[in-house]
Amino acid sequence: MGHIKAKGIMKIAYITGFDLLRYSRPLLFYKYLNAKIYRLRTIVGHYLKPIRSSPPSVDKPMRSKNITNLSVPKSFIDLYYNCKRIDNTVITDALLYETLYKPYLEKIDDDILILLNPSGVISAKFLNKKKVIIDLMDLWTCESKRIHHNAIDFLALKKADCIFAWSKAILYYLKNIGIRCVKYLPFGIDLSIFDPLKADREIVYKKYPELEDKIVVGYSGGFWLVNGEDATGVTKILLAFKKIEKKLDNVVLVLQTDNIIYRIANRLNIRNVIYVPQTRFNHPFRQALLRIMDVKFLTASRYPAVYFAERTTMFQYMASGGAILAEKTPGNSGVLKHEINAHLVKLNDIEGLAQALEKLIRDDELRESLGRSARRDVEKYYNWDILSKVARDYINEINEI
Repeated sequence: MGHIKAKGIMKIAYITGFDLLRYSRPLLFYKYLNAKIYRLRTIVGHYLKPIRSSPPSVDKPMRSKNITNLSVPKSFIDLYYNCKRIDNTVITDALLYETLYKPYLEKIDDDILILLNPSGVISAKFLNKKKVIIDLMDLWTCESKRIHHNAIDFLALKKADCIFAWSKAILYYLKNIGIRCVKYLPFGIDLSIFDPLKADREIVYKKYPELEDKIVVGYSGGFWLVNGEDATGVTKILLAFKKIEKKLDNVVLVLQTDNIIYRIANRLNIRNVIYVPQTRFNHPFRQALLRIMDVKFLTASRYPAVYFAERTTMFQYMASGGAILAEKTPGNSGVLKHEINAHLVKLNDIEGLAQALEKLIRDDELRESLGRSARRDVEKYYNWDILSKVARDYINEINEI
């Protein structure tokens, strides 16, 4: 697949503070729009280790009332100053970092600067760069029960020329607080490097022969604790599975996440459970594991970064066939539709989750139908080939404003 070139001789730089192996979004712009990738750094960090440039080789919701109920903080001292950015800075040191970003960003001579999340935006706007876009991964918040922006992040959201929201729920939220230019650009999936339907099932069966001829339900993804609480809701999988495991002996629960979940499963005396060590997201074993899962859990919580997110795990599930059993949130509901491409249950309804799981286990035809629809949606709407064209059109539009 060749690069998709935007109009004219427009040059694009994508600037990220994250490891590309874990947060690969910049590769969408690198592969298809000829963007150069730079690591966000201060001028001090640049001179200590002057590495920049692109990777050497890469293969070419619904709207919810809950969004408007979450208010933007108004008290500067009580709410803004003590709220940390994702890099653990508050107002004083965040402004210092922005000042130190300035000489480094000044050296990047491109027409469009895209930054993954708000860090560096204030510096870029101060330099009067032609266009500055925030590629907003999620709603970073320093409170676990509601949206609470750091003051510098909030200013960056206001000052950017446009924001690419990774979920429809975030798009609606940003519009509700008065952001003038917001575009929906989900993470989606790069089927050229992640296609579980092409994975060899035997990779899994050779290592875990006890999974053959079983109905496999499970979870493969992250696990985060926020203020001691399970932000991804994975522990609810264990509670739901325990309710039905005695009824269905031919079912096995597979967990590929932090091993603390397996320890909890043991404490709950769950019998038919297998823990699988974590791998990189596109490892052949993980792709094969997703392919053999008949039901894949996508739990959530009220933590805003999860509640409003269209998680990368969701798109990986959709690409792999089988049924997705998800909790209903503004984020999930932007992509997943009940009984069309997934089965949705109310958030935090353990009994409902267990009943839905039992229904999916007993209904082969429903599982296969949901899996086919989810895969079809990935190919039609969320494949990087498609999203790259959307990104190109957005950038051309923003550049002409």
